[in-house]
Order: sequence, then C-alpha cells, then structure tokens
Amino acid sequence: MQKICGEAVSRARCHYADSQAFDMLAGVTEAACLVDSSQCIRLWNAPAVELLGFRPEDVLGRQCYEVFRSKDCHGRPFCRRHCPVQCAAARGDEVTARELFVMTSSHGPRHLSVATVVFPTTWVVHLLHDAKRRTPAGAGC
Repeated sequence: MQKICGEAVSRARCHYADSQAFDMLAGVTEAACLVDSSQCIRLWNAPAVELLGFRPEDVLGRQCYEVFRSKDCHGRPFCRRHCPVQCAAARGDEVTARELFVMTSSHGPRHLSVATVVFPTTWVVHLLHDAKRRTPAGAGC
C-alpha cells in the first residue's frame, strides 16, 4: 500500500513544486485527499485507500465529485462541479466541517465527517473520518 501511495506522490510532484506539502499529506494518519482548483484529485494517501477502498491509480486525475458521489444528511447530492466547497475556496471563505455519505469502491455509502483545509492556491485538502467512530450516539446526521 505505501509503495502505491509513494508512487502517487512522486507523480503528483511532477505537477506541483511544493513537494514538502505532498510529503506531509501523504504521511498523515488521517485519510487525506488533495483537490486542485479544477476539482481534480492530485493526492490520495494510504488511509484514504483503507477508508474508501479506492487505489490512487483509480482516483488521481479524476474529478473529485465523480469519485465521492456524496450526499448530505438529507439525501441531496453534495459533491458536484462547482460544489459549495470549491466556490468557498475560490472566494477565500472559510469552509466548515460537514458530514456526508460518500460512495466507496464497493459502491456502498459510508458516513464520513469531512474537514477541509483551503490552501492559498485554492487547493483543498479533505480530511476524512468515519463519522460513526467520531460522533456520539444521536449527534450528527
């Protein structure tokens, strides 16, 4: 698993000069996904593979909304072209954490808590957590 993700980081470095940021994100223990301003996935770390089942070679370069196909707590589609997160990032607004149902590689939804960090370049990093493990009973969705 680490070898695959390491190769993904190496390929991503060809597109972006800031290899330290990629090394940091690839090494975090949380599932992390870096998305560029055109909504293409540029980094997918090993914990993201474990959480959602997609391998880096299956997601790198693809549109994030095509991979995640998420819905909010009311069943409405959330991830899409020009999603609220991407629009907020482009405006320089703060992006709040949210809970979503995200599709896995086995096509079943998984309830996730998603925190997002916006870089000045309008890259966004989504940090993904299993909501069942983080949310007390009765809270959240």
